[in-house]
Amino acid sequence: MSPRGGRVAFIYRDEHEIAIWVRELQNDGQQKLAEMRIQGGKSRDLYRYVPFLDPPAWSPGGSRLAVGLDGQYYSDGHSRIVMIGVSDSAIKEIAVRAERIRDILWSPDGSHLAYITQGHPNRSATDYLDKRVHVTNLETSGGEMVFGNCEGIAWSPDGRYIAFMAENDCMGMRRKVWLLDVSSQQLTQLLTTREKIYKIFWLADGRIAILASVTPSETAPKTREWIISINALPK
Repeated sequence: MSPRGGRVAFIYRDEHEIAIWVRELQNDGQQKLAEMRIQGGKSRDLYRYVPFLDPPAWSPGGSRLAVGLDGQYYSDGHSRIVMIGVSDSAIKEIAVRAERIRDILWSPDGSHLAYITQGHPNRSATDYLDKRVHVTNLETSGGEMVFGNCEGIAWSPDGRYIAFMAENDCMGMRRKVWLLDVSSQQLTQLLTTREKIYKIFWLADGRIAILASVTPSETAPKTREWIISINALPK
């Protein structure tokens, strides 16, 4: 859904190509913005590889779309973030050395993209698909930060910070939540917990909501939520 709610972007995929469409909700008009031919081989089909297609991510002003395409679609096996201009259909690609891309989020001012990657294009079938958080500056060349064994990204309302969670296997603690100052690249640890965190939400009032699962017994699992107020963020 576009920021103003008047348009919906979606992806059409067949055996040969991927097409990005935008539909006007008021008059049901449709426009194909771009189509990309699938360049990858058929070898993964033998292993029942299922490609993923997250919905296109709208930029804050609604002028661009970002789509994550798995390495399965490309001959070199590297995944891509494809950015498409809604008005002029201009295409820009960011090659990512990973097998899959998930959960693309624009920063509130549209200057950065945050996303999750999984796997390496040359991995073997038995390798673990570890997750990484990427924060890419779209306005500078080479402006990217990567954090291993992490997921669950959320931007602060002003776009200065991004929160994410990390795997943690130490003394029974299962997850850490980190706060990244995007401009200074400073990391601050918010909490460590035994519970499994599933999602982080940054609320409009500046607080952070965390959704986690708690298992007090084998037969009575339940869900827990935390709301964290941050009184003094790093300067």
